[in-house]
Amino acid sequence: MLAENNNTFKEVEYSMKNLSQNEDVIDICHMGEYDRQIREFIERKREREWQKEKEELLSENRGLEGEILRLKAQLAQYKKSEQKG
Repeated sequence: MLAENNNTFKEVEYSMKNLSQNEDVIDICHMGEYDRQIREFIERKREREWQKEKEELLSENRGLEGEILRLKAQLAQYKKSEQKG
């Protein structure tokens, strides 16, 4: 998590450097707007990461549910063969 935050900070820092190079002076009254944009950027990035993790966990869960159903069917077959034997 710390590495991810550091990477996000570097992305924001890089964006701010590009912004300051493109403008002669960053007006101090716009800093609040830049701060808000940075927070929104970080929040969107976190949301994408959480969504990706959620999708991976749901996929894994579906796989496990399928495995459980397969094992239940196998157990039922085993019980039937035990009763016949």
